[in-house]
Amino acid sequence: MRSLTIVGSVVLVSLVGGCRIQQQSGAVVGVGAGALAGAALAHGNAGGAILGGILGALLGAEVGRQMDALDERQMSRAPTRRCVG
Repeated sequence: MRSLTIVGSVVLVSLVGGCRIQQQSGAVVGVGAGALAGAALAHGNAGGAILGGILGALLGAEVGRQMDALDERQMSRAPTRRCVG
């Protein structure tokens, strides 16, 4: 079980590292965290892990979407450089 957790963690970190949009990263992290929490709350029941993964993905994607929107607002207010020449 411990090796499965380690392998899952490595895969999760690899997937998140390739995401450029925080909504995607949030969904990936949410799936992993939600599945672990769901399995723990359901005492190892697969149904709990699946439900936790789904809820975690939805919540993580929403948090990431809000972070993306904040980044976009901040970028739109940033001064721009204009090249003269």
